[in-house]
Amino acid sequence: MNDTIAAVAASGGPIGIIRVSGAQAIGAVSAVFSPKNGSPLAEAASQKLVYGTLTDKSGNVIDCCYAVALHAPHTYTGETMAELQCHGSTAVLCAGLDALFAQGVRQAEAGEFTRRAFLN
Repeated sequence: MNDTIAAVAASGGPIGIIRVSGAQAIGAVSAVFSPKNGSPLAEAASQKLVYGTLTDKSGNVIDCCYAVALHAPHTYTGETMAELQCHGSTAVLCAGLDALFAQGVRQAEAGEFTRRAFLN
């Protein structure tokens, strides 16, 4: 459980959510998300939505969306977490995951967020 994981947590509607959990969650999301207010996501209050742009590994804009930093231990998994709340199209969600994977985050296994919650 020392690695950082990501997966689509909600899709199929107008809004899709990419959930990230692990020690590098906020750092990985910060590498692909630029807040419009210019302040780093890591400095945002826990559980506060921040508006900005999601970019791919080449810096091309994928979507304008929200991100939220969730500081441990007050999270679902008990670990540091972050979420991207973007448009729910498959293309946007896949591109967002690919951008995170380029930052060293790996695909979560089925039930892994819940397993981490139980173990923590």
